[in-house]
Amino acid sequence: MNITKKLFMAVACAALAWAATSCADGVELESYDSGVRNQQLSAPQLDASCFTTQNSTDATYTIMSWPVVYGAGGYLVNVDIVDDPSNPIAVVNDSIVDGCSLRFVQQEDTKYQITIQTMANEKLGNTASEVLVYNDYTTLVAAIVVPRGQDLAAFVKANLKTGTQDVQAFELEAGATYEVGDTIAFGLQPVQLRSDKNSHATIVLKDKACITTQAPLTVKFLNFDCENTTAAPISLDPNPDASLYYDQPVWQAKYGGNQKVYFLDGDIILKDCIFREVKGMFFSGSKANWALTNLNINNCIVEGDYSTNEAFISMYGASTGTILNLIISNTTFYNLQENSSGYFLRLSNASNATPTKIYGPTGRGSVTVLNTTFVRMLTGTHWWNNYPQSGITFTMKRNIFYDTWLLQKAIRNNTADFSASDNVIWGVTNEVDATDKAKYATEEDPGFSVPTSSAINFNDPYYGLKSYFTPTKGIAASRQYGDPRYFE
Repeated sequence: MNITKKLFMAVACAALAWAATSCADGVELESYDSGVRNQQLSAPQLDASCFTTQNSTDATYTIMSWPVVYGAGGYLVNVDIVDDPSNPIAVVNDSIVDGCSLRFVQQEDTKYQITIQTMANEKLGNTASEVLVYNDYTTLVAAIVVPRGQDLAAFVKANLKTGTQDVQAFELEAGATYEVGDTIAFGLQPVQLRSDKNSHATIVLKDKACITTQAPLTVKFLNFDCENTTAAPISLDPNPDASLYYDQPVWQAKYGGNQKVYFLDGDIILKDCIFREVKGMFFSGSKANWALTNLNINNCIVEGDYSTNEAFISMYGASTGTILNLIISNTTFYNLQENSSGYFLRLSNASNATPTKIYGPTGRGSVTVLNTTFVRMLTGTHWWNNYPQSGITFTMKRNIFYDTWLLQKAIRNNTADFSASDNVIWGVTNEVDATDKAKYATEEDPGFSVPTSSAINFNDPYYGLKSYFTPTKGIAASRQYGDPRYFE
């Protein structure tokens, strides 16, 4: 074994009355004679209590500590990421620890394998331990596994918790397919729905099947086949609970707004998901007066196949209906058809959606769109509709807008709080709007070709889209704008 001697002096063994079960600063191993001699040493035992999380301004760290092994000459530690067990990624490599603690940068939704060996102490005649392998450390939320073949909607209904704000996680088996013909309703329960990051499960939605929620929701590492449903795959519940209404004391005390809304106070996160052939709305507010605090769409691909007048992200149809903070990053949105009647995003009423009216005098919203590719989203109407004219901070950087019309309708009068740089726009169905190319993007063809029938291949590393949406011309190609997956 190649040993790189990296000394981690973070936390050495402390007060020896309890050092067998805990560690702290201050005492080196060699400063205490335990009387252990001429022995083969044991490896320190690891369990969940050995791992804690430390947040700092630069990163989140895992602090790993273990009970002292008396008579040790140190510890040899390896930490590997094993999301793909056949391709481990070293985090800590053959490191000698002269104490009983080390730290490493913690990654979200990650499985780790840790090996630790107590090193020999030649002065005391003690020989090294066997290598202990520990596979139970993960930063994934503990989950109920949904067996393949189960009716997913029925399984959730039977196993969903109530009366708790702790996140409940459901994990679909890697590579499995689940057909769903009914609503997967999460109600007031915060939920994480996921599969394996390297082998997504596929959810086939049929009839009016969809996911609805009234609480924070994270959906990740999943494929959605939407060919056989016209329902939006992700929706806010059409029947909000009375406890979320604006005149409840908790919401008046927190926000003090005067619009009659239902507050979904938290995050809806869509991460590392692929949506095939969305026939109408992609995300729906269900025509209810929802005020959603945060919608975050990251590292997704969304293929539309629709020509209706519905918005792709729609909070339309109620008197208010709004999203306070929207983040879209590292994502591709495209439509297989030209659509000159719908919108990419639409709120119900621009004035009613003004943040101060809903979230009180200090209410302020934000829109952040980064490294995202928009193709035919949409071709002949405003990109956005009914967005507030004040109280919103916009940031748009390194995006490609191809056959996507009238960006200016998103920004409206928020120009003082708008930052745009390194965006490219190209007109096909319509010429690029003069304001769009003067203020928000460079008019230049990125060299795309556009599919007219479904191109999604769930088994391809680029989901069948690399040949279509990898920029081949101009600054989009040379500076790598748009969805970064096509440059890998």
